[in-house]
Order: sequence, then C-alpha cells, then structure tokens
Amino acid sequence: MIAPSDKSDDMPAEIVFDWKADPIVDGYHIQISRNGNFTDLVVDDSTVVADSLAVDSLDYFNTYYWRVRKFKNGIAGLWSEVWSFMTGLGQVKIISPENDVKNQPTDMMFIWEMLKGADTYLFQLSEQNDFSSLVKQIETDKTQVEVLDLDMKTKYYFRVKGQYDKGEGAWSQVHTFTTTAGMGVDYSASNSINIDVFPNPFITKLNVNFNLLNAANVRIEITDLLGNRVSTLADTRLAAGYHEFTYFPDGIAQGSYLVIVTTDNDMIVKQVMLIK
Repeated sequence: MIAPSDKSDDMPAEIVFDWKADPIVDGYHIQISRNGNFTDLVVDDSTVVADSLAVDSLDYFNTYYWRVRKFKNGIAGLWSEVWSFMTGLGQVKIISPENDVKNQPTDMMFIWEMLKGADTYLFQLSEQNDFSSLVKQIETDKTQVEVLDLDMKTKYYFRVKGQYDKGEGAWSQVHTFTTTAGMGVDYSASNSINIDVFPNPFITKLNVNFNLLNAANVRIEITDLLGNRVSTLADTRLAAGYHEFTYFPDGIAQGSYLVIVTTDNDMIVKQVMLIK
C-alpha cells in the first residue's frame, strides 16, 4: 500500500487510497472500517480494477483502518497488512448572527456550534471580504466571543475555524452583517437601577434581576432587533429594592433579542441570544 500512510494524522475527509499496481491481476478488493476488526465497514468494494480509489464519505476527526487484496480468475488473495489513519477537523458551523443580517447592534455576540476534536477556535472579524485586514482576531476555547463598540452603519465579515494539536480545520462559511445607524443595545449605566440579565446565551429561561435605588414605574419588554415586541414581563410601579423576573421563550425563533427596562428616569437595553 502507498497512501494514506500508516498512522497518519490530520487527513482530509476526501482521500484517494493508493496501492502498488500488479499487472497480472484482474482487480482489487478494498475495505475501510471504523475499527481494526473490520466489522464496521464504510467501504467494502471488490469491483476495483485500478490501483486507487477516491473516497469522499469519511467523517471528520475519526480513526479509520484499511486493507486491500488482489483478485485473479475469481480467486481472492491474502489481505494486505492493516494501515490506520485519522481524519482532521471539520468545518465550524456558525449559529449567530445569521448571514447577511441588517440593523445589528454595535455590541455583538458571535456564537457557533462545538466542533468535534477542536481544542480552540480562531475567530476573525473584518471589513474586507478577503480578510486582508482585521478588526478583531480572537483565539478562544469557548464557542462564542463578544465584540464591543463596532462602528455604526458598517458591513462586517466574520469566520471561525477549529484548532487542535495536529493542525486546524477549514474556515467556516463567511457570514456578513451590517450594524445599525442608531444607538447600540447594551447601555447599562444608570443612576437609579442596577440590572443583571442571565444566562446569555439562554435556552429555556432568561432571568432579569435588578435593584431599584428608589421606587419607580418599571416596564420590562423583550423585543426583536427591529423593535417588534415579543413579551412584556412587567409594567407596574415597584418599590425600592431587589426584584426578579423570569422570561420563558415560547414559540419564538432562535436568534438575538433585546431586553428593554424602562424606569421613570432611565432606559437600559441589553442584547441577549436565544439558542435552541
């Protein structure tokens, strides 16, 4: 056998298997398996007449075993020795923001799916679609990053790839978004209220907790990024002190939302992310 070589790492998921040709045989039988006993076959082809076979159905970050034997006049020869190899990382799938969205806040949370085998992720944000210059580059072991104070009315491009000790995966699909021409969405400074919104991102519930320094009329709304109201958690007068409210998402899509808390003297706006 020639390639992929035995115990090779960081191989692509599309591989050409190659072995030494024998001009006197009629064909070859190749097996590729997820285990060394060849009981979990992904390829079992006894009709190969060339000395190679292209396979494009392998999983990323997985160990495979392969072997080949010859055929002559309908009689199979002995199997070759067994070689193994491991495929590399796959491609990161971005969750949020969705591609080509408009009117986004200037404080953004970027979220992607966990990639099998990745130890860290490299995030890049640029105003150029070829990433020739970067606004931000972040290496993280998390599946999200936050970037603050982006420019208004600006189109951005971002991408993510996984990394591990043997190499790195391909870049994700490039996503674009355009920031709003209006104010940002995470204005927390206030003289009358201290607010905490968590967890963020959230899945089943969102806690909105705050401490009022003085009694006040309070309205708490959940809206989408275009200002369409999704829910009203409170619209009442509250005494000074600590208050807790919980939002349970029901029938709304995954994505970014705003928590808007309005008092007699202040409006505090927080961006949150719902993941399903």
